[in-house]
Amino acid sequence: INATGTVRAKNKIDIYSEVQGIYDPSGKPFREGISFAKGEVILSVDKREAELTLKTQKSELMNSIASLMADIKADFPQSFENWNSYLSNFNIDKNLKEFPKPSSDKEKYFLTIRKIYSQFYNIKNQEVRLSKFEITAPFSGTVTMSMIEPGALVRPSAKIGEFSGRGLYEVSFSVQASDLKYIKSGSTVDVIHNEHKYQGRVVRISDRIDPTTQSVKVFVQVSGADLKDGMYVNGK
Repeated sequence: INATGTVRAKNKIDIYSEVQGIYDPSGKPFREGISFAKGEVILSVDKREAELTLKTQKSELMNSIASLMADIKADFPQSFENWNSYLSNFNIDKNLKEFPKPSSDKEKYFLTIRKIYSQFYNIKNQEVRLSKFEITAPFSGTVTMSMIEPGALVRPSAKIGEFSGRGLYEVSFSVQASDLKYIKSGSTVDVIHNEHKYQGRVVRISDRIDPTTQSVKVFVQVSGADLKDGMYVNGK
């Protein structure tokens, strides 16, 4: 069975930002053809303003806890040392640690009324948001499309580019429906490009028959250093 198909990277994502800010080009450039390892920062948004806002909120929480220490010592002496230790180790440059566990419902209500918990969870939410100012590579790959320039404003939900993994690909072949009886998942396929032959295997078969051509999509997984996203190949 002979067929022609299009190569697509197995791992391929569109890059979007969840936060707004100025693109920070201080690291490796986010340019087409630049490669990044898994876990490496592929794009940064200037987060200085967000960092200062978060530090302000942490300082306010620290002040709130400090103002309650006298009441905690008088009304909840069994919890005073825990809170005193928490306050002593408070560091606005690091993520917040979990609060000491309240010794009673009365203590929990006391802290709730003083809005200590609401401040805590608001800060934790901002810590999660701050982490989104850096977009890291979910797998090793290469930038295949860049739609932003250094110093440009990054807007939430706006597409920034595309990132594709290397080495592992999928090819979609159109096969006549009458030939499907010879094909099943796991079947081996020779993927051929410019006299180079790679062995792939069928990983998926579509249930939909194209009414115009009476063909079915068969998806073949293949590895090859010379294969590229978007390339046309032959399959046997």
